Amino acid sequence: INAGDSVRLDWTSTNAQKVSVSSSTGAVSYPDMNFTNGNITNIYPKVDTTYTAVAKNAAKSTSPKSVTVRIGRPTISGFTANGITKKVIIFEGQEVRLDWDANSTEQIWINGLDDKLNATIKTYAAGEVTGLKPKLKGIFDSTATYTYTLRAWNQQWGFADEVTVIVEVQ
Repeated sequence: INAGDSVRLDWTSTNAQKVSVSSSTGAVSYPDMNFTNGNITNIYPKVDTTYTAVAKNAAKSTSPKSVTVRIGRPTISGFTANGITKKVIIFEGQEVRLDWDANSTEQIWINGLDDKLNATIKTYAAGEVTGLKPKLKGIFDSTATYTYTLRAWNQQWGFADEVTVIVEVQ
């Protein structure tokens, strides 16, 4: 699944009085529930997690039954400057808009932004930054190049994907 997606755990049992469900990360712990068939919803794992259920009756506990949920690598499916991938050419004074789409990300970083806008932005799967106005760097410069690098991160994989776009100002 993608990091942060919802997971639903379902179970059924026979001749049980209670069921306990736990996770390998400790984020889910439901000891001795008084229902033998059921589900747990609204679980949002961020790393690979094994969930284990144990049914119990007065005589004994059953062998644990487990399922593992795996988290996908963060990937960037698109990163553009003014709708163009790789390199866009603008004239000084024109605005630049950065757009992105990513999967299985918990956070996105954009390196190369003006210090006034912060060096990085943290957000989730899709977004945009508007109002950027890159300019020539010196009075004798005929062009200036700005490089923006988008990096996708999740807790399971860390930084696993990055894409760069270049804006050339004339």
